Amino acid sequence: MKRLALLRTLLEREQKRRDEQMAAVRAAVANAETQQQQAEGLATYRTDYCRKWSAQFQQAATIEILRSYQGFLSRLDQAITQQQSVLEHAHRMVEAHRQRLVQREIRVATVERLIQLDAYTPSADPELDAAVKMSPKLTALLQQDMHERATMAESRHQLTKAISL
Repeated sequence: MKRLALLRTLLEREQKRRDEQMAAVRAAVANAETQQQQAEGLATYRTDYCRKWSAQFQQAATIEILRSYQGFLSRLDQAITQQQSVLEHAHRMVEAHRQRLVQREIRVATVERLIQLDAYTPSADPELDAAVKMSPKLTALLQQDMHERATMAESRHQLTKAISL
């Protein structure tokens, strides 16, 4: 029973880590959405700025105003490029956090499975009994050597044989 108590403590810790990672995913997604809005805002501002000054240039403009326009547009383009880099980084962070969340979910499921097996008493759960009985066969099937070749039909036959009770 001491082992079961340790496993339950481990489960609580892993669930806490999973929940923290889930919060990190939500925060990363919110950051990516904010960065996306920022990028869209800059692009919209650039479009509006060009439209406004295009109308102004049709009437008349001095060379100084034209240079100022081009300089500002150049800096605005740099800001848009920089924001795109920030946005791409935010998307990479979302994916990294999601991958870590998957790893945390796997750890929680593994500990839950260990608890089930530690608390396992034969005949208490027919479905679990069947899973325990076929587990060695499935494990052997899944640990096929990478150089060993098998046709689809052979693989189906081996799988059917492994899961038959």
